[in-house]
Amino acid sequence: MHNVTRQGRRAFLAAAVLVVSLAAACGDPGFQPITQFGNVLTVTVADMERLPELRYTNYVGERALNHFRLTPTGLGNEIVAVRIQVRNDTAVNAIVTLDQGAAQLEDFFGGGYFPLDVGVRGEVWTQSGGSWRWVSSTMAADVPVYGRDEDVPDPPGWGDVPVRSIQLDGTTARAGGGFLAGSVEMPQGTRIDGWMVFEAPEGTEFSELQWRAADSIRISF
Repeated sequence: MHNVTRQGRRAFLAAAVLVVSLAAACGDPGFQPITQFGNVLTVTVADMERLPELRYTNYVGERALNHFRLTPTGLGNEIVAVRIQVRNDTAVNAIVTLDQGAAQLEDFFGGGYFPLDVGVRGEVWTQSGGSWRWVSSTMAADVPVYGRDEDVPDPPGWGDVPVRSIQLDGTTARAGGGFLAGSVEMPQGTRIDGWMVFEAPEGTEFSELQWRAADSIRISF
């Protein structure tokens, strides 16, 4: 595989790790991957899952480091996780910026939904004042790395809905460490494969995904 920048490599590895941990655990078994070719990139919507709440745990090996959650902000909304694969087979080099403007889900009425910054929007289960509680990730930018000697305790009701596991290399425990985010340098022949997270009213039927990072591609469902 070609070399990538240090920042891009971190984003690339995080994305690849996420796929390993989530692919078997989530998704619509009836969803058929859809691929569309652009002038520079090839983008595939590989899977889609709807969740009442996104819960995930960072691990190093089998050791739990941190628990995170992301809940919808609007009453009657749900979390929509979309697995996206991006490949560069054309350009000598492509810079792909995976931010809120990178993609858009559109419904049949023209409504648009943009990727969420999981690390900013979510909450982390952390110890404060001798007790454990949920704290906004924006208030806990430097998340303590627990679990060196023992696992982080599970929040109340943690196993009531599916919890995603994200394997880390031990260098970071930040929220959203495994989701598609950041700026990735993609030399010809490389690809990234991971998840973007959206929020939409429950049961929203989507007509297409518009990809806008380093190319302009419309993928109809």
